[in-house]
Amino acid sequence: MLSSGSDTTTNKPSKRKLENGEDSATNIYKELEEPLSIPEKPAVIEERDGIIEMRVITNNGTMDNLLLLTSLKNCIRTQLPNMPAEYITRLVYDNKHQSMAIVKEKKRVVGGITFRLFPENNLAEIVFCVVNSDEQAKGYGSHMMNHLKDHLKENENVKYLMTYADNHAMGFFKKNGFTTEITLERRLWVGFIKDYDEATIMQCKMIPKVKYTRLQEILARQKRAIQIKLAERLKQSTKYPGLQLFHKNGVKHVDPMTIQGIKESGWDPEMEARAHGNKKTNRSIMASITAELKKHAKSWPFRIPVNGDEVPDYYKIIKAPMDLMTIESKVENNCYKTLDDYIQDVRLIFNNCRIYNAEGTIYVKCANGLEKYFNERLKFYDNANNNGIKRVKYS
Repeated sequence: MLSSGSDTTTNKPSKRKLENGEDSATNIYKELEEPLSIPEKPAVIEERDGIIEMRVITNNGTMDNLLLLTSLKNCIRTQLPNMPAEYITRLVYDNKHQSMAIVKEKKRVVGGITFRLFPENNLAEIVFCVVNSDEQAKGYGSHMMNHLKDHLKENENVKYLMTYADNHAMGFFKKNGFTTEITLERRLWVGFIKDYDEATIMQCKMIPKVKYTRLQEILARQKRAIQIKLAERLKQSTKYPGLQLFHKNGVKHVDPMTIQGIKESGWDPEMEARAHGNKKTNRSIMASITAELKKHAKSWPFRIPVNGDEVPDYYKIIKAPMDLMTIESKVENNCYKTLDDYIQDVRLIFNNCRIYNAEGTIYVKCANGLEKYFNERLKFYDNANNNGIKRVKYS
C-alpha cells in the first residue's frame, strides 16, 4: 500500500559484498556450520539410546528372523483388522518380500513396512506399513520410512516407492513425500504392483543426494540459509524519497509504475488483479478441471490417445475416441462453444472405456473413480461461481 509522504524501498539484486575480507557466500557457509538446535522425535532418541533398532528381515529360514516376522505379522493383523489374516501371513512370510521392522527389546516388533523389490524397474512396492497404536505418537512411522528410503537407495538401487493408500493412510504418505501424481512410466509398474479397491495409487521419487534419516537437519539448514540470505538482502535495501504529488492541488491519481522502487520490486498490475481474484470464465473452468483430472491418480489410462499399434482393435470398436490430451488441446484452442460440449467430451472418455473394457478391470475402475471426481469438481465450480455452470448436468 502507498500513502502520501511515505518512503518506498526496494531490494535490488547487487554484487556480493566483502565482509571482513570474505564474500557473503563464505559468511553464509560459516554461519551454517554453527550447531543448530533441532527438536528430536522420541524415535530418534530411542534409537540412539538403543531402546529400538531398525532391522531389514526376510524369510531366510533362521529362527531369529522367523520369530521377528511372526511378531510383525501379529502387529499388522492388529492394526489392519479388515485385511484377511491369510493374506497378511502369505505376504509377510513370502521370500519375495522383505520388511523393515522396528524392533524393541531385541525381540518385539512394534512396527514395520513390508515391501517387494522390482530392481530391474528401480522400484519398490510398499505392501503394509503399520505402527502399534500405543507407539504412534513417537514418530516411529516417519523414522522407519526414512530408514527404508536410505536402505533402498544405498543397497538396492531403488529410485521409486509406490503403494496403494486408503483415505486413512494418505495423510501419512503425503507427509513422507508421496504424491498421487504418478510420473513413473506405466510399463514399469502396471502389472507389477498389486491393485486394491477403494485405495489410491501413490508414488515417492527419492532424491539421490538426500540422507533421509538426516532430513530434519537438512531442512533446518536450508531454512537457516534462506534466513541469512534474506537478512543480507535487507541490508542492501534502497530507500527512495516519499511522494510529493498528492500535495499538489488537483492530483488524485498516479501511475504506480512511475514511482521509484515499484517497478524494481517486481510488482505489476497483473499481480493486483490476481490478488483480488476474478470470477472464472467457462474456459478457465474447463482448463482448471482438465488439469485437475490429469493430476488425479486414476487418470493414467486416459491422459494420452490409445496407441493403435499396441491395441489393434481399439479403433474398430471405438468410433469416437477421446482423451485428456485432446481435450486440453481443444480447450487451449477455444474449440468448445459451451461448457456442455466440454462435459460431453469428458464423459465420452469414461463411456468409451466401459464399452471396450470388461466390468471389474482396472481400466473400468479408473473410469468410475475419475468420473466420480469429475462430478465433484463440477459441483465445486458451480458453487464457487454463480454465473458459471448453472446448466451443468452432473450425471
